[in-house]
Amino acid sequence: MASSIKVGLKKVSRNDEGFIVVQSDMPFIKKSDINKIYNSIKLKNYLVHVLKFKNKIGNPIGFDISLTKKFKNIKGKFGAKFMVKRLKNKTKFIKINSAKSFKDFDKISDFRA
Repeated sequence: MASSIKVGLKKVSRNDEGFIVVQSDMPFIKKSDINKIYNSIKLKNYLVHVLKFKNKIGNPIGFDISLTKKFKNIKGKFGAKFMVKRLKNKTKFIKINSAKSFKDFDKISDFRA
């Protein structure tokens, strides 16, 4: 997880306001959800911007550009959700209407109806 994020961060510029970590195995993420994160980042009120349905949080997760250095120091299986836990008091929880956006496809059984 950490290595994938570090590769993506190579494309982030200091002039950017933030970045969004999105997993490629989550086909139900809506454009509107990405836009909610993007718009929240632009407000500059929080360092972390995470989608939430009821009591569940999930990817994608947005981050203020100031966190780039912290991400460059993470290792192993630590990723975006690790940063949410570390920075919970600086996190904007963005309500969504369905947990379907959080569904990922990791096993063959995930592709069955």
